[in-house]
Amino acid sequence: MHNARRENPAPTLDPTNSNQAENAVTYSESSDLADHSADIKRMQDTMAVAGCALARTDLLLDVGGGAGMHSGMIADMVGKIICTDFTDQNTRFNGEFVKLLHEKFLRNGYALPVKKFEFHAVDAMRLIYRNDLFDCAVSFNAFEHIPDPAQALMEIVRVVKPGGLIYISFDPIWTCDSGSHFQHRVGSPWLHLLTSDDEFADAILNNAGTQEEANEYRHAMNRRRLAYYREMFNDVAEQVECLRQYEWSGCSQPENRDHENFARCLRSGYSEEELLFRGMTKLMRKK
Repeated sequence: MHNARRENPAPTLDPTNSNQAENAVTYSESSDLADHSADIKRMQDTMAVAGCALARTDLLLDVGGGAGMHSGMIADMVGKIICTDFTDQNTRFNGEFVKLLHEKFLRNGYALPVKKFEFHAVDAMRLIYRNDLFDCAVSFNAFEHIPDPAQALMEIVRVVKPGGLIYISFDPIWTCDSGSHFQHRVGSPWLHLLTSDDEFADAILNNAGTQEEANEYRHAMNRRRLAYYREMFNDVAEQVECLRQYEWSGCSQPENRDHENFARCLRSGYSEEELLFRGMTKLMRKK
């Protein structure tokens, strides 16, 4: 799966364990929903600071929406939301995706207005929608997975109406200490930048990982570096107005900064900025 945050199939039909692979032993439904809710709150706060907000009549597109958690939380704020992902969640869960998502929301005290929620299996780099269709598009933690995020961004700009909002946020990118997305298996920071795919996959397996996780490591992240993302947003600057932008850096564990792998990566050609850079948020309005 390339167009959403990484998700491993649950042992039972549950389309909403989006952090299950990262937290295979300690996964908590309530904590996962709380994390997604916090993402939505940050989006709302960012929009509020910029003097804008979602409207009850909006048609909204969620690109790389994975298990639909963010979309489900946004649904009641808009007229309709279309959640898209490269993985066909309807097929994956035998046609019960929305039903199971609704049940999970109810179990944890959240509402999901199913009549406002729709899932489409769509490649983010080749959106199936006509030009200028959506009032708003959002994407959470997908742009580090999509193989060609620059193409996906151009597609998002294409399908949003002039004057429409675009909110994109993602973390962590490939070059940070946990950029492999498998630090829960391989605790050594930045090791994915210093070893071959075979060596890192073996490290996953040697630390109670599954073959599926080892295989996924090879394909689930796009491995783009910081300069790529900055150029990507620069390339659409004439088509959008940037209302707010945030970038953040740091280590997933403070002590990682002193790990020998940091110095090894510097010697191998990575800059300190990109090794510490974690992610970014962009709020834009289409001109």
